Amino acid sequence: MTDEESSQGLPRSRRWWWIGGAAALAIVVIIAVGIANGWGTGAPETEGDGPSPTASGSASPAPSGSPSPAESSTTPPEEEGEDAPPAAEPRVTAAPVGLDQPAQPAEGVRVSLASIVAISGQASVPGEVEGPALQITVDVANLSDSEALTDTMIVNVYYGPERTPANILVRPREDLPLQIPAGETAKGVYAFSVPEAARGQVVVEVDLSVDLPVVLFEGAVS
Repeated sequence: MTDEESSQGLPRSRRWWWIGGAAALAIVVIIAVGIANGWGTGAPETEGDGPSPTASGSASPAPSGSPSPAESSTTPPEEEGEDAPPAAEPRVTAAPVGLDQPAQPAEGVRVSLASIVAISGQASVPGEVEGPALQITVDVANLSDSEALTDTMIVNVYYGPERTPANILVRPREDLPLQIPAGETAKGVYAFSVPEAARGQVVVEVDLSVDLPVVLFEGAVS
């Protein structure tokens, strides 16, 4: 080979070497980019492409002792009134008697109004109003051979055609004793606000005990 041939072949070989090296570098770059994008491992799922992965197995059971929603919704309702307390029986009320007559709610017990006096009521506590009032003395005679209990005694007064309830006053007042010995009579004193114009029809209600009928005294108070 002559010097001229050698000088022409050397540059041509170097040119192919640079072309091959550039091609190899391009392949390496392409492979690296592909690995970074997940080539060979499947394309990553995007939001909305498929159902979200769930844990294997069924949902955790509810804690023991706690009813599931299905159990709660299928529980039969209690029958209406099943546990309701029985209705209280109506109290027995005796026929009314005159204001000056005795009443006998039971054998061995006699109730009477010893006196009804018109007074001027005084306001002793908030809510009370000064004005015309009636002071009523109630006598209870124990005609039996055993002690009589009056610890639940209640006295009420109503006035006028519509039987308007009268307000009881704190003073004057003397409560009946809780027990009345056999053969003795006890008294209680109570005052009620009653307008003078409404005293043409007054009802005094005496309730000695839940075991005895309620007695009524009715009439006009002058």
